[in-house]
Amino acid sequence: MIRESLRDGDLAARYGGEEFAVYLPGVSEQAAHAVAERIRGAIEAEAFPHEKMLDRKRLTISGGVALYPRDATTMLSLVDAADKQLYKAKGIRNAIFPSGQDRRRSTRRPIRSLVEFASFEGALFRPALSHDLSPYGMKLGCETLITPDTVLSLRLTRPFWPENVTISATVRQVHRQGSLVYVGLEFAEPLNDIDHLIPEALRRPQNEGAHPLSPPPSANDTPLLS
Repeated sequence: MIRESLRDGDLAARYGGEEFAVYLPGVSEQAAHAVAERIRGAIEAEAFPHEKMLDRKRLTISGGVALYPRDATTMLSLVDAADKQLYKAKGIRNAIFPSGQDRRRSTRRPIRSLVEFASFEGALFRPALSHDLSPYGMKLGCETLITPDTVLSLRLTRPFWPENVTISATVRQVHRQGSLVYVGLEFAEPLNDIDHLIPEALRRPQNEGAHPLSPPPSANDTPLLS
């Protein structure tokens, strides 16, 4: 799962019992955070066997990022610098440290409501259940197998939503569990204000966090994720 988020030439390896290290040559701090967030988000979205036995009923990871030569000038000291950031992230759980000024952050709402979707113009709309809503995307659960990169038309309709809205979105993540399919979507255009779309009865305390759909890496420094 970690390797699926990496490029050719990147290196991932187990480093200790429950720790993994990722070496990313020639990328910026922003790109390193994007990779770390993709890995974190993919593991958070995956349904693992027996994870319901965990305290939080969900398997998640935390990570630390360090850059050469800014944070360290040797491999051992680079690992140590990333490890220190990792332990800061562990204090919060399910986080990447340092937070990074360029990380794209969003307010995610873990709401449950009915959504309709169609995979092309003129197709019949099918029902789905929303699991998360942010300005940048949404997670859905449905019984229809959808392939990554499919463009969907989403329809939020009354009385399940405060107003009728149609949104274009691209499938970025797909996970199948039994007869259900869980889909991570990225909106074609960010929603400037999602609060007015959320029914009052469905509102829960907000969860501030980085959006899991992050931009691809670009070249610059050499970071290490731990």
